[in-house]
Amino acid sequence: MPSLSFAAGALAIQLLAALVIAAHLAAALLTLGRTRCIPLARLRAADGVIAGLGLLTAATLLKTIELRTWEQIGLFAVVLSLRIGLKQFFTWERGRILGRGTGPPRRDERAGQHGDQPG
Repeated sequence: MPSLSFAAGALAIQLLAALVIAAHLAAALLTLGRTRCIPLARLRAADGVIAGLGLLTAATLLKTIELRTWEQIGLFAVVLSLRIGLKQFFTWERGRILGRGTGPPRRDERAGQHGDQPG
């Protein structure tokens, strides 16, 4: 019976993750409707996806207890990699929204660097 309890625990965590993501997306839509501030709405949505993906990763790790074949292990590795990649993307997007982006500078930001403008 232990596999049933692990499966039930993983399902409960997945449901919680779905609720977290849905609640944050609803909050993002409400924010957008009230304030018309797209960056703030995107930030709320990104926070929800980051939190939800963390829970989904925990549920996926809980399922590893039941992996028995190489095919199952391979599928687990693919799913885990996708979730980690998505979480990294949304974390990067959150930082970009907050103005601490690590992406390449925009054209107007580069103009003021390296003494390009007359002083």
